[in-house]
Amino acid sequence: MWTMKYTIKVFQEEDGSFYAEVAELPGCFSSWKDIDELKVNIKEAISCYLEWMQKDIENEAVSYDYFKQYA
Repeated sequence: MWTMKYTIKVFQEEDGSFYAEVAELPGCFSSWKDIDELKVNIKEAISCYLEWMQKDIENEAVSYDYFKQYA
């Protein structure tokens, strides 16, 4: 088994809530009012994103080259 490392950018909104996005996975993001819960949510967002991408590759909806570019 191998492990990927991702760059997660975290921003705090004016209302005190937090927003995170994953630099290597376009469109993968989460937001929450609490930073600890945001950590849990962004891990789940990454998992869902990768599962979605795998299904698209299996269905040939996305080329392997596209996946290599963003993974």
